[in-house]
Amino acid sequence: MGGDALIQIEGVTKRFGAATTLDALSLDVARGEFFALLGPSGCGKTTLMRLVAGFETPDAGRIVIDGVDMAGTPPHRRPVNMMFQSYALFPHMSVAKNIAYGLVQEGLPRADIDARVGEMLKLTQLEGLEGRKPHQLSGGQRQRVALARALAKRPKVLLLDEPLGALDRKLREETQFELVRLRERLGMTFIVVTHDQDEAMVMASRIAIMSAGHIEQIGPPAEVYDRPRNRHVAGFIGEINIFEGEIESDPQGGLRLRGPLGVLRASGGAGGPGGAFALRPERLRLSRTPVAADNMLAGIVRDVAYLGDSMAYRIELADGSILRARSGGAHAQRFAAGDALHCAFDAADVILLAGDGS
Repeated sequence: MGGDALIQIEGVTKRFGAATTLDALSLDVARGEFFALLGPSGCGKTTLMRLVAGFETPDAGRIVIDGVDMAGTPPHRRPVNMMFQSYALFPHMSVAKNIAYGLVQEGLPRADIDARVGEMLKLTQLEGLEGRKPHQLSGGQRQRVALARALAKRPKVLLLDEPLGALDRKLREETQFELVRLRERLGMTFIVVTHDQDEAMVMASRIAIMSAGHIEQIGPPAEVYDRPRNRHVAGFIGEINIFEGEIESDPQGGLRLRGPLGVLRASGGAGGPGGAFALRPERLRLSRTPVAADNMLAGIVRDVAYLGDSMAYRIELADGSILRARSGGAHAQRFAAGDALHCAFDAADVILLAGDGS
């Protein structure tokens, strides 16, 4: 990010007893960015967020926010606010008083507090609910109160820890887009921690995929999805088919993989120890008869799932492995369990994965 970085995390290590939760991790977050930390439970993403917020102290490395080293700076002195997964609303306080809490603690004049609360009520579409207590609100409304309280202090950085986990699917999807619009309107930097890949893909301008205290890959959602760097990233973001074998240069150009299914071809890239070919399910073209393609596999449909906008198939190949395929559209050809078919895909759609640890 260079000079545009609002947050610089430099070689940060965090241990809890003998366990290393973060291991010399470095990361920049740009000013005004919607950044996502994505990974399974226990990978260190929430610990990293708590370090930025000041609730934990690094054992090594440093965290710089807007050019200032945060070492020794307590949470309430940092230009950061955090919205917790549980929302942590005060049950005995009204919506308005919950939103105003941080401003009261700062000692702002009453007129300024009232003006800021009114602004937050309007921004989060809570007008008319300011007198209610949290138990009188829906889950989505409580989430908005927590968001309004976090935004009221106008932090430079808003940290969101699994912010939509308590919402039902429809409301969660609606709120994802609302958060994106809200960040654009405020020009603030948002960092979200989530284990939900769809949530990260919808909201974030960049995603960091974490595993065991390390960052495996950082990039825009499309880049991370279309060109995952290794098996961990490929398996965590969306469904994927992985083909094992020996990778070598193809005399016709690109690479080829020799494995149980014969020879498969990929365009570009360079092979390496422990590497593999990978393919997203939607890149497969299914047909009952062979078609011209760089790669062709024959199989039998074992399972079919209707997903509304697409059909998902599990296809057994000659070596007994299962190939996942997805086809969509009103005019897409459909297949039933037991159907024999051909699965075609282009060399350009093959993803070359590095070996583990690469």
